[in-house]
Amino acid sequence: MMTILIIDDDPTMRELWVTRLNAILPCEIISAEDGAKALEIAKIVTPNLIISDFSMSTMSGFEFWKALRTELQNQSSYFILNTSHVSSNGSIVEYNSKIDMIKTDTRAWVVGKDIPSRKRIEAMLAVVNSRNHH
Repeated sequence: MMTILIIDDDPTMRELWVTRLNAILPCEIISAEDGAKALEIAKIVTPNLIISDFSMSTMSGFEFWKALRTELQNQSSYFILNTSHVSSNGSIVEYNSKIDMIKTDTRAWVVGKDIPSRKRIEAMLAVVNSRNHH
């Protein structure tokens, strides 16, 4: 069974992701309200997929991704960054450079703030499933 970690400081968005994912496939879903808590979870559990909001106060989605890829280098989790706007504490140039860094990760996708369509989620999950079975 696939394990998915959802990180978002908005409980409504976490619940929307859970609802959408449960409608697509049976999976174990773990959630955290910020990147710091999620990093602690990721040290214990290796999720197949991590879905994170970009802008969170304690540790942003970008900071989480960076920590995940440096502190837990052997972890093969796929990563979806969910974003729609520049955080209040960063410029557009800084934001774009962070997004560009994440886009270089072959196990990561950047999507808009709206939860992707069922078809797009299914396509991303198919990639995760195929790579986890090799």
